[in-house]
Amino acid sequence: MPLHEFFDCTYACAGKKGLSRYEQSLDEQHPFELITLDINVPEMNGHETLEAIRKVQKNYVLD
Repeated sequence: MPLHEFFDCTYACAGKKGLSRYEQSLDEQHPFELITLDINVPEMNGHETLEAIRKVQKNYVLD
């Protein structure tokens, strides 16, 4: 069964778009609880995307 039948899901087909959607989730005070990454994606690979996400997390304060 697809995950969207059990959870609210968001997806992106490129690393930069995924990072943008993650930042948006933080701005909306609904941070993602689970992120899965493919290593081979356009623009930023999965490793680069994860590194960028971690930098954003360090600079973001959740209430």
